[in-house]
Amino acid sequence: MDIFPNNPVVGYAQLRKSFTPEQQERITHHPKVLVTNSLNLLISKKCKNGRLFLEKFNAGLKKLKNNGRIIQMFKYLNSGKYDKQLEKWNN
Repeated sequence: MDIFPNNPVVGYAQLRKSFTPEQQERITHHPKVLVTNSLNLLISKKCKNGRLFLEKFNAGLKKLKNNGRIIQMFKYLNSGKYDKQLEKWNN
């Protein structure tokens, strides 16, 4: 297979799940972004504390952005640090 369109985070997670580290090194992605997606938090209007949850979420997200932690979290996500599958190759 020469090409397979996929989200890079998902694609690399699939590679880590299915291939050895040596095999993974032979596969890469094209830097051109084909599709962009946004993430959303949904809270039901029926939820009594919905406004409070939204305010707390936004405050926490702002804190993560301000202290740079969210950037580190995305780096970890992209590197596979959160993948349970990595334990298979590291043991």
